[in-house]
Amino acid sequence: MLLWESTPTPCEPPCRIDDSRRLLRIVAGRSEVPVKLAIDTGHQCTVGVGRDDNDVCAWLRELAPGSPVIHVQQTDGKGDRHWPLTDKYNKVGIIAPEKVVEAIESSGAGEVHLILEIAHPFEAGETQVLEDLKASVQYWKEDL
Repeated sequence: MLLWESTPTPCEPPCRIDDSRRLLRIVAGRSEVPVKLAIDTGHQCTVGVGRDDNDVCAWLRELAPGSPVIHVQQTDGKGDRHWPLTDKYNKVGIIAPEKVVEAIESSGAGEVHLILEIAHPFEAGETQVLEDLKASVQYWKEDL
């Protein structure tokens, strides 16, 4: 399949739930390769869109059935942060495993793959990066 990722930028659609639905309708059946949506939990920070368009759980409830891959990052909802899911960032972040899973389950989606998409600054030390990744995985394991 080909995955088309939602974005937080209006000039790179889709950045709204309706835009995503429209995209999936347009490409449905027009390709021998299925086109699906990849939702990123940090991309619901677009300025000037509706309230649901800035709500990661609304995206998941509405679109998880057409999104077999969810990129998971911690964010404060104000920017596409790509933070790890560590104590430091979970205190200010809005992404909680139980809410994400509940939204996916309520959507009726089948199998969905949750993929960590954490981006450290290039100058971050390898030890810190590995510790953050381990802590992020542990955060999900504890809550699921």
